[in-house]
Amino acid sequence: MCRKLGITDIKKSTLMLKDYSDKKINNIGKVDVKCKMNGITKMTEFQVVEGNYAPILGLETSANEFKLIKRLNFTRYAFV
Repeated sequence: MCRKLGITDIKKSTLMLKDYSDKKINNIGKVDVKCKMNGITKMTEFQVVEGNYAPILGLETSANEFKLIKRLNFTRYAFV
């Protein structure tokens, strides 16, 4: 995927990644990519992994930077 996007500068990453079954994912490194979503443009860090995995945006990127997720805080009361 990096070659398709023209990314050649992969930096070293010390992040340890695991999948949902707790299996280690081989982390090759990290890249910074300029992303634009919902009219917001930001440099976003992506981890580059070995294998065929679907890209995932973390909570910080999706909720805070690009406003893709809206947090709702409420309390529901039930009276018996």
